[in-house]
This record gives sequence, C-alpha cells and structure tokens, in this order.
Amino acid sequence: MTRKMTTLAIGAFAFLGAVVSANAAPISADSSLSFTGVANCTAGACTIVDSNISPLSNSSLNVATGSYSTAGFVNGQGANLNDFTYSSFSPFVPYTAFSGINSDLGALNRSASFSATGLVSAERTAVGALFITNIVFSGIARLEGFDPTPGLYAFTANQFGQFSGTFSSTSTITPVPEPASMALLGAGLLGLGFVRRHGAKKSANTTVA
Repeated sequence: MTRKMTTLAIGAFAFLGAVVSANAAPISADSSLSFTGVANCTAGACTIVDSNISPLSNSSLNVATGSYSTAGFVNGQGANLNDFTYSSFSPFVPYTAFSGINSDLGALNRSASFSATGLVSAERTAVGALFITNIVFSGIARLEGFDPTPGLYAFTANQFGQFSGTFSSTSTITPVPEPASMALLGAGLLGLGFVRRHGAKKSANTTVA
C-alpha cells in the first residue's frame, strides 16, 4: 500500500566546469532556485506526483538568485518539475529534473532546466520512525543566454506530504521553508556530507603546502 509522504528536497548545482563558448558564459556560481511542491514516497521509490508546480496549488518558486535572478525569475511564480522514480533495484535512467521554469521578462522571457545524467549517490536511513532518502544526481543546468553548465542536484525526502527544495550552484546547502520540523534533519544530513568532503579536501591541501 502506497503511503503519502512529505518530501523535503534540497538541491545543489555544484558546478564542475563550463562548456566553452564564444558567445555566452556559464551560469554564475552564486545562482540558485528554490521551490515547493508535493510528492509521494514508498519504501522502494520516491516519485514527484505534482509535475506542474504552480502558485494555485500553493506550490511555487520561492527564491531566485545569481544568474536566475538577473534573468528575471521572481518569487511566487509557477515552476514545472518532472516526475521521477528512484529504486535501488533499478538502473538509473537519465531524466530532466525540472524544465519550463520561465522568467517573467515579457519578450526577454528565458527558460531554465536541469538534466540529470548520472547517479552520484543514494541512501535511505531511518531516524526512529522517520525514513530519510538522500539522492545526488550529476547533470547539466541550462538557462537561456548562458552556456550549459555541469552540476549536481541533491534531493532529500522524508515521509510527510509536501516538499521544498533548492537548486544551487554551490556545494553549500541553503535553508528552505520547512513543511515539518523533522524535515530539516534530512537536509542537515545531506549538508553535513558536503561540508565534510569540503573540509577534508581543504585540510589535505593545507598539509601538502
């Protein structure tokens, strides 16, 4: 029996490089998109079921910074998130995590998307009766007027009924609105992993010097 679960989705674009272009630049390192929506999870999968996120369903884009902000994305506008299903028993299938999130600049309207092309890591942990799923995808971020830019999309889910998330161009996870207090725990676990990896790398560089 499928149980409806709340999802806290925290996403990060950790840009790994940029495609060389004579006409455009990569999406800047201070760029982010935050949103809210609805999801269902089961023991073997986590599927976004509200694929058309909009203010009418009380789900919308919350924050746009960096390149997304200068391109005209604004708080409260609708956002389209595409369905995906994760199962530890099935091979990863590339998919577009979000698309059709358009800026509001009239004739200068621009669209953003992120294509997940690989699975970096996935784990499900139990904290008491709470199940938390952490999934990190690698892929390409696209924004009209900018070069396609490699990055990471980190997704954290737990079991209550809504999700909120942030796509960011850095490895630092930023705070997001919480559907429930325990939802932030999943974000903390995921953020801790990024911080530990960053700290270990910095320590290694200092030792070599």
